[in-house]
Amino acid sequence: MIRHILLYKFREDASAEAIQALASKFLECEEKLTGLKKVEHGPNVADNRDLSRGFNYCFLMTFKDMAEISEYIASQEHDEIVKLDKPISEGLLVFDMEVEE
Repeated sequence: MIRHILLYKFREDASAEAIQALASKFLECEEKLTGLKKVEHGPNVADNRDLSRGFNYCFLMTFKDMAEISEYIASQEHDEIVKLDKPISEGLLVFDMEVEE
C-alpha cells in the first residue's frame, strides 16, 4: 500500500466552507476510485507551529499501489480537487510512502 500524504498551507483568508468543500471532494474519491482505500484529513493541532513551516492541514490517502495514484492524478476527480484547492492554498507538499498491509 501507498500512503499519499498532502500537506497544505492554506491561505489565512481561506474560509472554513472552502476547506470543507475540498475535504468533501477528497472523500467523494473513496466512492469513485477502486484503488483508493481510505481518505483521512484534518488540521495541524501541534502547539509548535514553527516546525510545521506554515503547513496547517493534511490529507492522507491510502492507495493500493503507485499505479492507482497515477490513475487518480489523471482522473476528473483530481482535476476538480485542483480547482478547489488553487484559490485557498499558498503551498502544497506531497509525499508518497510505501507501507505494508
